[in-house]
Amino acid sequence: MWFFFSGVLMGIANVVPGVSGGTIAVLMGIYEKLIESVNSFFHGNSKSLKVLIPVGTGVLVGIFGIARFLEISLSKYPIPTHFFFLGLVIVSFVKTKEYFSIKPVNIFFVLLGMFLIFMLHFSGGTTAKENMFLLVLAGFVAAMAMVVPGISGSLILLIFGVYDYVLYLVSHLIIGELLIFSIGVVAGILVSVKIMNFLLKRFREETYSFIGGMILASLYEVLPKKMNTNVVLPSILSFVLSLTLGFVLLRIEKKLSVTQKL
Repeated sequence: MWFFFSGVLMGIANVVPGVSGGTIAVLMGIYEKLIESVNSFFHGNSKSLKVLIPVGTGVLVGIFGIARFLEISLSKYPIPTHFFFLGLVIVSFVKTKEYFSIKPVNIFFVLLGMFLIFMLHFSGGTTAKENMFLLVLAGFVAAMAMVVPGISGSLILLIFGVYDYVLYLVSHLIIGELLIFSIGVVAGILVSVKIMNFLLKRFREETYSFIGGMILASLYEVLPKKMNTNVVLPSILSFVLSLTLGFVLLRIEKKLSVTQKL
């Protein structure tokens, strides 16, 4: 039951940009067990399904349970909702910055990450609806990001500019496009554990620097381009609320990590 409940919280977290499903797994005390189970499953160990099935079911329940709510929020209150996301993205960068120091090689990878995202953003303006390869690629990278605590899969979808579209697909159960998106997600999960483990063990700071650069560049994607005077106050309140929520989560995670070390 605990694995299922943890999966529900992870699913909800994975829908909200800036909130990491991996971080929730750490907070719930199942992260290492989950990674071990994924590795065991790919090596033919069926016992890992005792963990993967309840967690996976919970993730699906969390995702489909909150997707419609967020879609309504984006359609009726787009500017305050994006300011809420903006606060979470800022907190996500603060979290990522804990994993790398300021030195020339890391600054280079931050700039490289920013360059990649801006290049994607200004490369022609095609949408996921017009570019199915972009949808598959976004799903692949988002699935890889979900393995790393502190990195939000939905934030990756925002970076690629497909978040709203994927949210629409999920909330309205558009099966055809969801299957195309799922190709990228499944492929990302298949390779992410080994690749991310390799990168984080061999090039930990450089990897997080690159991710941090992508997160910084995504602020441009999340920031509303137009503002109406009647939504200024709700937007400020939404932004402050998301910052507060994000930093509270960071404090909880730090306290739990210290407790686990003791």
